[in-house]
Amino acid sequence: MLTAIAIKHNMIPETQMAFAGRTTGDALLYAETIIHAAWFKRKMVTLLGLDMSKAYDRVNRTRLLQILHEKSVPKGLIVLIRSFLSDRTTTIRMPGRSSKRRYAVNLGIPQGSPLSPLLFLFYTAPLLEKLAEPRNGKGSRFHVAFSDDLTIMEVSDTAVNNCIRLSADYDICEQWAKDHNMEFNTKKFDCMHFSTVPSEANSRKYPVIPGFVPGDQFGVEFKFLGVMLDPKLNWGPHMAHIQQKKVAPLTRTFKRLFGPKFGPPMEVGTQLYRSVVFSAVT
Repeated sequence: MLTAIAIKHNMIPETQMAFAGRTTGDALLYAETIIHAAWFKRKMVTLLGLDMSKAYDRVNRTRLLQILHEKSVPKGLIVLIRSFLSDRTTTIRMPGRSSKRRYAVNLGIPQGSPLSPLLFLFYTAPLLEKLAEPRNGKGSRFHVAFSDDLTIMEVSDTAVNNCIRLSADYDICEQWAKDHNMEFNTKKFDCMHFSTVPSEANSRKYPVIPGFVPGDQFGVEFKFLGVMLDPKLNWGPHMAHIQQKKVAPLTRTFKRLFGPKFGPPMEVGTQLYRSVVFSAVT
């Protein structure tokens, strides 16, 4: 019911790709479109990937209910959600036994509940709406999210300008986090420049954010919802990642199972290879 209401009244920002009817593929296409459009205008794009720590556990229930009220969710449904979040308990289970005592878990939203992901999208909606607000000055700001993964994109003429604006963008995120009991893990942030001008694409500039220092792969690859992006968007790092993490181990397994003088018939091997290895690549 809550999903249907959210869809009907556009309660979840369009840039939140974890909502019903949207996918990680949509998020990737959105980011790629922005980059290519900027290149067409001879602009450059800088991406900043943000990571939230223990997102579900840190949700402030009172603030969540306030957001639902501000979004005009029906009062009866809010009362039901408040009951769902209140007086929660858990037990500890181990092989062959479980605790008799029930422990109170009165924080955040419950892990594993099918309702929790949607409640979290409501909780983070104000941040995405804030990032979508118009601002003064040159350059353009875009963003895309998938649940607690947030990527901010700045478009301008230089890496320096983008980094200055991304620093200001993070100030917005940090203020939201303070107001909503959330926390960003700056050690897991990522940044990359995308430009057709080599000097800009290879720039070592990055946003000034307390605790953020780019890693060894800065300027080489950017992990975007499991896809490895490179400055030229030629997908080389991602193909190498698939080869190393998925295809190579599966190929070694197939070599142990199939051979000229042992193993199932070739037809079976071909069918398995197509269904297992091809699915890993695509």
